[in-house]
Amino acid sequence: MATTGTGLAASRYLITSSRQVRPGALAASDLSRSARRSLRGRTGPAGPRGAPGPVGATGATGAAGATGPAGATGPRGPSDAWTVTALGRDRGALLPAGSYTVGGTVYFGRTTAPQCTVWHTSGGGASGRISFGYAAGGQYTLPVADAFTSREPTTLYVECNGGAGVAVLPNVIATQVETLHTS
Repeated sequence: MATTGTGLAASRYLITSSRQVRPGALAASDLSRSARRSLRGRTGPAGPRGAPGPVGATGATGAAGATGPAGATGPRGPSDAWTVTALGRDRGALLPAGSYTVGGTVYFGRTTAPQCTVWHTSGGGASGRISFGYAAGGQYTLPVADAFTSREPTTLYVECNGGAGVAVLPNVIATQVETLHTS
């Protein structure tokens, strides 16, 4: 009887065919490791690449970096400069031939409508006369600026009109430059 019961149970409950298993009754974990491995197919080809996603928001600005080392000092420019600090033909600055930038300020005591000109001579005649117009009432300084090139030595002068007996102090500097581009 004991043998019959075991044989009966074995024929009745032992799974010998896939038809004996109800669909969905077994999970992958119920299968042996080798059975699971045999169920895996080969890896298929890669699918097409998807479109790029949207650009993300800009992050916060980082802290400023450290200041780098100072660069090398460049070559020294022309050091010759001439100053006109008084008015009149006997108070000009003699400049060798070359290109110049002229700049400075003329200071006045209390006066109305002063006018200044800065000019240079060469070969006995005046050339490059620059008028700097009238100062507005109550203005006591006139800026001066110009640039010129002379092929021979020239003298730079400052002359001012308007306000007899009023102190006029020019401080005009001519600096020689290597290249001067004029249009």
